[in-house]
Amino acid sequence: MKNSSTLNKEVVNSLNRSFYLNVKQTEKGNNYLVITQAQKDSDGVMDRRSIVLFEHEVAPFAAAMMKSLLMFNPIKKGKQPTNKTPKAAVQKTHSNVFKKWSKAEDVLLTEFFKKGATIEELTITLQRNKGGVLARLKKLELMSEKELEYLVSESK
Repeated sequence: MKNSSTLNKEVVNSLNRSFYLNVKQTEKGNNYLVITQAQKDSDGVMDRRSIVLFEHEVAPFAAAMMKSLLMFNPIKKGKQPTNKTPKAAVQKTHSNVFKKWSKAEDVLLTEFFKKGATIEELTITLQRNKGGVLARLKKLELMSEKELEYLVSESK
């Protein structure tokens, strides 16, 4: 990974630390993500800690991140149903089923879809069922009615 090129850089600054998200590519053409946290310790020395995610790890990481970020949604502050209903059973495999789509989810869906993610990868990443993902792709005008009909008929 020493000889890699940077494809995208994002920086998030907070009061006492910064986060750097760098998408890089190896000489062999494999992409990976480096997330670095930088902050000064009590002696004023800069402390950096990084994690590296390879392509096969990005979708499950993004899904877990989205699930965690949705906990900050003020609409979700109500109590969750505790009885075993069909809705609860579906939400065990796709925790965002029946929930309103957020702008952040629309952005993720659009970006991943345009980069060639499969419907199955999108369902995992966004924790939504296939029908919900397909309906949202149509609503966002990322998929035509004919493409949608083809995918639905192919899965039967």
